[in-house]
Amino acid sequence: MTSSTTGSEGPTTEREFRRALATLLHEAHDSGVAIEGGWAFRTDGDDHDWGVEIYEVAYRSERHD
Repeated sequence: MTSSTTGSEGPTTEREFRRALATLLHEAHDSGVAIEGGWAFRTDGDDHDWGVEIYEVAYRSERHD
């Protein structure tokens, strides 16, 4: 996998996609970017448009299984 910001090939597997997304979220958060919200993305010349929603997940300190 190479960076999509350089115009090179992006993630080719779900694992690479998750890793790239996690890296992007961590870097944005560390830089002070507000990353919570929802966005719609239109693609040029493609039949797919995408919606993305990002929110913080709060875990309980103890699990009761």
